[in-house]
Amino acid sequence: MTANRLLTAALDYLSNGWSVIPCLPGEKKPALKWEPYQERRPTEDEIRQWWGKWPTANVAIVTGIISGLTVIDVDGADGIQSSRQIKVPSTRVIKTPHGFHLYFAYSPDFHTGAGFLPGIDVRNDGGYVIAPPSTVDGTAYNILRDRLVVPIELTPDAFTARHRNG
Repeated sequence: MTANRLLTAALDYLSNGWSVIPCLPGEKKPALKWEPYQERRPTEDEIRQWWGKWPTANVAIVTGIISGLTVIDVDGADGIQSSRQIKVPSTRVIKTPHGFHLYFAYSPDFHTGAGFLPGIDVRNDGGYVIAPPSTVDGTAYNILRDRLVVPIELTPDAFTARHRNG
């Protein structure tokens, strides 16, 4: 993967109004102190500096109100089975190394955490997700369904009954 693809993706996500940060190459760990980017989006110059310093850094999107995104993370067979219990509209879907990320318009009804249902996590305020064309453990993140990010009309009980735990 060329570093230019990663920088281009980071700049494209920023142009969508999403806050982005670099993660260590091949990893999910931020390459810098990322908390400020929960409150403000980086500038184009900052992004160019980051990918100048870490040209093969993974791209992460900071979720929550800053980016207007709530992401449901579906992992493994348990997650796929659990996702059948959730009625969600057709939205942007990312293929991850172990499942899928479903991107939705920000909803304050969801909280960042793990295990809301077996194999189902949520990334919202205080979270981030690795984004295409990044790779983790040698497996690429890819856009599976390039659709508009839509709101979730109804918040399933499983997501409101739990406190933030991740």
